Formats: sequence, C-alpha cells, structure tokens
Amino acid sequence: MIVESEAAVVRMVYRWYAYEQLSLRAIAKRLDALGVPTKTRLSATWSHATVGHILANPMYTGTWYFNRRSTRKALRIARRVPGIKRSGRRVVVGWRQPSDWICIPVPPSSNPVSPRP
Repeated sequence: MIVESEAAVVRMVYRWYAYEQLSLRAIAKRLDALGVPTKTRLSATWSHATVGHILANPMYTGTWYFNRRSTRKALRIARRVPGIKRSGRRVVVGWRQPSDWICIPVPPSSNPVSPRP
C-alpha cells in the first residue's frame, strides 16, 4: 500500500537527486529545512545515509525482491522463564545469490527517473 504523503517525499528526493543533482547531504538538509518528518520519527533530522537508502531501494521504482536474505531464529540470551512465550523473531545471517531472488513487480511510489552518471 502506498502512503501518498510518504510517496510525495520519495518523489521529491528522486527529483532533487536526478534533475537538480543535489548531493545526499544537500537533500537531507533540504528535507530538514522543509520540516519533513522522518518516516519513523525517531530522529529529528534526516541523514544522508537515509536518503541514500531511499535512492537505492528498488521497491520505490516498482520492483520488490523476495528471497534475498537468509535468516535463522534469534538466539535468546536470557534463560527461559516458565509461562513466557518464546518469540518467533528471526535475524538476517546472509544474502542469497541474485539468481535465487524472486522479482515481484509492485506499484512504484516514485516516477522512475534515469540515474545520473
């Protein structure tokens, strides 16, 4: 499901990067100046790394990959307490070969743009 307010931010980021040729840091500063909240709202400011992750995420241009990561059950450090359920949490232990990935088309949240050189 596309959240239109978030998709608008993604489109701005792509437009600034591709057409205005802003750096990742300049985009982060512009988002801060406009008062755009981060998605999780855990941070008060945008990071250049977050902007880079948005630009590198193929889901925003209409492709989602299933079966990319290899996972296992998370280890529990605390001893088992009677009456408390164990979590089914999993952690990533590695990446599978691209030939094993399953490509699933999804609606793009940004208009795909040609990456700049």
